[in-house]
Amino acid sequence: MISFIAESLRTSSRAQSLLRLALCAMPALAFSACNSVFYQPDRLSYTLPRQVSPAYEEFRIPVGSSSDTLHVWHFRPRTASLGTVLHFHGNAQNMSAHVWFVAWLVDAGFDVVTFDYRGYGASSGVADRQKTVEDGQTVIRWLAQRQPSSPYFIVAQSLGGAVAYSALAGLKDPSPVRAMVIESSFSSYRRLARKKLSSFFLTWPFQWPLSYLVDDELTPEGAVITNPLPMLFIHGTADAVVPYSEGIEFAELAEKQKNLVSFYTEIRRGHTSCFSAQALTPCKERVLNFLNENLKNQAIRNSIERKNGR
Repeated sequence: MISFIAESLRTSSRAQSLLRLALCAMPALAFSACNSVFYQPDRLSYTLPRQVSPAYEEFRIPVGSSSDTLHVWHFRPRTASLGTVLHFHGNAQNMSAHVWFVAWLVDAGFDVVTFDYRGYGASSGVADRQKTVEDGQTVIRWLAQRQPSSPYFIVAQSLGGAVAYSALAGLKDPSPVRAMVIESSFSSYRRLARKKLSSFFLTWPFQWPLSYLVDDELTPEGAVITNPLPMLFIHGTADAVVPYSEGIEFAELAEKQKNLVSFYTEIRRGHTSCFSAQALTPCKERVLNFLNENLKNQAIRNSIERKNGR
């Protein structure tokens, strides 16, 4: 049973998003218009990496056999690193706008790696469902080769949660990831589109037919992580971007797949509210406890393996 702890996407405007979904009714725009509504990148620079931490590195890493590259920032803590957190950001802007969601983890003693999907920020190419998943897999593999001895965690927000889950499930190689934190996310693109259409009186009558013009390939619902992980789901009950019910359904799906799931409810809080607070809130403390618990568990497993001569 999922354990619950009660406690008190960025997108374009609601009207713009619903209008784009409504345009799906036009045959010429069908799938491209419907699926592209989930991606709202820009090329602006909101934050310089040195504003986050003077101890950083910047990389451009290739994606498969394509000519595209991903833009990556790697921040290091002032003290000895506890582990590495890989951040999957949400659907709008780029990592320079989202980096402050996870900058506090550098001060908490973790290496933090964040990156832009293709089409976002300084990453080349164009974003789509398959590419975001491939991009996530590329960075996971790159990190595993770069720092093979470091314990890895994923922190994923909004769209990033769906991308990260599908990316991990599609990896053929053993994953170095030890646990995941997923905030304000969803497990079905089609179901989320239907719920958004049902929230506005003009699009309510068309919620079912229009939602079927959003494909549901490469979603967490169709993915299975072969090596189950501890997962902490976080969602606000007042989330107007991704409904709270989506977070519940995502967590239940993960639990059915044998992952060790816990759920933290932010009562009367909105989208990505846990990481948006500047202060060390109870929600952030829960995240730190979760990461430290899994660091401790990993240390115990390593000790047992050493004793057994593995």
